[in-house]
Amino acid sequence: MVSKTSSGALEFMNIYSSRNPLQFFEETGKNGWNIISTVSPNEINKYGKDKKIDQEDIHDILSSGPCLLVIGSEGKGIRTNLIKRSEYTVSLNSSRDELDESVDSLNASVATALFLQKIIG
Repeated sequence: MVSKTSSGALEFMNIYSSRNPLQFFEETGKNGWNIISTVSPNEINKYGKDKKIDQEDIHDILSSGPCLLVIGSEGKGIRTNLIKRSEYTVSLNSSRDELDESVDSLNASVATALFLQKIIG
C-alpha cells in the first residue's frame, strides 16, 4: 500500500483519483492546465516533434500556468491515448554517454524526483 511507503507525508496531502483518466485529461486541459507526459528517451519522437520538450523547459512551462506532470508505471509507462491528449512529452536524458540503450526507464519514484528537481530548480 502506498501509505505504508510514504513515510507519513501522505497524511499532509490531498489525494485525488479519477475513474476515467481520459476525461480527466480533457477537463484539466479545458481548465487551462498544461499536461506533460513523461516517456522513455527511445519513444520521445513517437508522439510528434511539436509536443517534445527538453527537461529544462518544464520550469518555464510551469511559470506560464498550472501543470500536470504525468509519470507512467515502470515498464508499461503511460497509455498511448493519454500521451496523445497531453500538450507536451518529455524524457530524462542521460548525461552518461556509456549508458546502455536497453535501459530506457527508471524506477517511477526516481524519475519523479528527477523531474520535480527540474520543476523547482
